[in-house]
Amino acid sequence: MPATSLTIRLSPKTSEKLARAALAQHRPAEDIVEDALTAHLPKIPDSGAPSPDAAAARLERLLSYVGAGVGPDGGRSMADIDAQVREFRGDD
Repeated sequence: MPATSLTIRLSPKTSEKLARAALAQHRPAEDIVEDALTAHLPKIPDSGAPSPDAAAARLERLLSYVGAGVGPDGGRSMADIDAQVREFRGDD
């Protein structure tokens, strides 16, 4: 399969580090970037739908939060539930 081209912006500091690494290893910078991505990408979870087991574990964890479900004042607003879900996921 032919290689694909990708254009990226690097900070001056990262660009300089990459240039020094390429020079030290007598290799093209592209090869170093390829190696780094190949090593790092398997550590990133797929963005597809979570498995049923993972979804069940997340739900169990969410329900274990203090105040999850119906509170002493009755039902919770959708805004409260959405805020707790965002906190659980780590959304900013």
